[in-house]
Amino acid sequence: GILRRILFRGPATEGAAADALLPGRGRSHAGIVSRSAGAGLDLLIISLVAAQGLATALSLIGAVVDPIPTWVVATLTVMFSWLGPLYLAVAWRAAGRTIGGAVAGYAVVSSVEGQLGGFRSVFRASVSFFLMPLWAVGMVGTAFHPLRRSWGDRLLSSRTPYLVHVERRSERSRSEWV
Repeated sequence: GILRRILFRGPATEGAAADALLPGRGRSHAGIVSRSAGAGLDLLIISLVAAQGLATALSLIGAVVDPIPTWVVATLTVMFSWLGPLYLAVAWRAAGRTIGGAVAGYAVVSSVEGQLGGFRSVFRASVSFFLMPLWAVGMVGTAFHPLRRSWGDRLLSSRTPYLVHVERRSERSRSEWV
């Protein structure tokens, strides 16, 4: 809203009727604040699990092999670094939301067929996890799009509606997510 006022732009039009919104909520899709909160929680969970898993694996190997070879440490570090994108891709593909997204109240769905496909989930997870600064710059687009779609959402044809719209639109059928 502040950025729109600075640039003299009117309010964004929404894709949902006003009676379909939660009381006190003026938008149907998650913006930069909700997405950042969800991503922050997901990043916290991923980093805690990966750090503890890597430390445990290195401790167990260190108990057997006295000086752990550096190639083993490097291989394990790369393997544990892929836990983040794997978690994001599986969560988006299977449930349409991660733990952080569920707490922040939004889902990640395809703008065409509803649920995100496997390739798009993996690609979106890899880019948003390993290229976090690029993801942050791309979030600027949410201030100007009517459905708060970032540049990455537009590229990958995805949306982030609040969960109330996902739950109200269908009788638990993922094919009807809109």
